[in-house]
Amino acid sequence: LIYINFPVFLSNSDKEYLAYINNGYQYYQNNDYSNSITEYDKALSVYDNDSTLYYYRGLSYYYNKQYEQAAKEAENGITFLNKKSAYHRIKNYKFAHNDIGLYTLLGDSEKQLKNYAKAKEAYTYVINHVKYTYTDVYFERGQCEFYLNEKELALTDFYKHKQVIEKYFEDQENSEYKDKYPTYTNKNLENINLWIQACQ
Repeated sequence: LIYINFPVFLSNSDKEYLAYINNGYQYYQNNDYSNSITEYDKALSVYDNDSTLYYYRGLSYYYNKQYEQAAKEAENGITFLNKKSAYHRIKNYKFAHNDIGLYTLLGDSEKQLKNYAKAKEAYTYVINHVKYTYTDVYFERGQCEFYLNEKELALTDFYKHKQVIEKYFEDQENSEYKDKYPTYTNKNLENINLWIQACQ
């Protein structure tokens, strides 16, 4: 393990833990999810009650298309949300929260497994707690409701997602970053209109 730019006051366990997570993240960025998971497994041997670690491991499992394991990681992470994340403590993050990421991961994983009722429940948590304006969670929950044959509920969520897209377009008109890093394009609008039509 290489400890680069680590504060000298960190304990050996903290340094080891952070190094494993940093290694795992480097593998993750290079789409090497198997090695990423291996590094996160090593981090787990240092601190096993950290919601951040379960979130990172869950993402690696998800993008490695191991959806069942990704869902388990999300559920494990959720059980530790009432404890301060070791990673956040080491990095001195004062206002970091993992609940939105973990519940979104859980919803995405269960949706891939076609467990639409479980996915909908996770997405509902996100909707009730999310703070940012631009989110796909209404669309994701709407799809679950569509497959659960809850067409009226799905239609409501699809219209809400359409409003999110339209607000984005409206806000972009006065943005200095207009069209530079697009969150939504006309294809997104066309797609949501197709889902709305499917519900009608």
